[in-house]
Amino acid sequence: LLSQWLSGVSNARLNLSIILLLYVGFLIRQNRLRAGAITLMAFDLGVIVICLLAETRLSTLLWLYPVIMWLNRSLLRYSGFVPVFVDLGLCLLGIGAVLWAVNNDHGVTTALWCFLLLQALHILIPCKTVRYDAKPAPPADDNFDRALQSAENALQQLLRSR
Repeated sequence: LLSQWLSGVSNARLNLSIILLLYVGFLIRQNRLRAGAITLMAFDLGVIVICLLAETRLSTLLWLYPVIMWLNRSLLRYSGFVPVFVDLGLCLLGIGAVLWAVNNDHGVTTALWCFLLLQALHILIPCKTVRYDAKPAPPADDNFDRALQSAENALQQLLRSR
């Protein structure tokens, strides 16, 4: 349906772009913290649209899109360097599986399937934990501390309601 409007875009590039956009949207939606979610989604959408309109080669997209996936997961899921680098290794392993599948004449569908199966292993990497049940601080003495404490309590209530 979209290829009718984007006549210069090949089906493979369009399909990969849609899959990436859906996956990144899922990652952003799954994350409980909403700070920066719109900015991150706008950045991802901008990169995808630029790649489609600039008629980027498929081989370039096969390197660029896993990097976007890795950056999004690194920002949204991990708090230390070790999980980030383990996820980078997983992305590189997925790219290797795609190259192996394509070089052994297994087809694009099998290559995509291998990549997505390996990417599903990212759930085994420990992610950051966010505490929403933090106890309120003791009462403050001056006006600034009271205002700060009131704002933090309101933010905690908003986060709990989501």
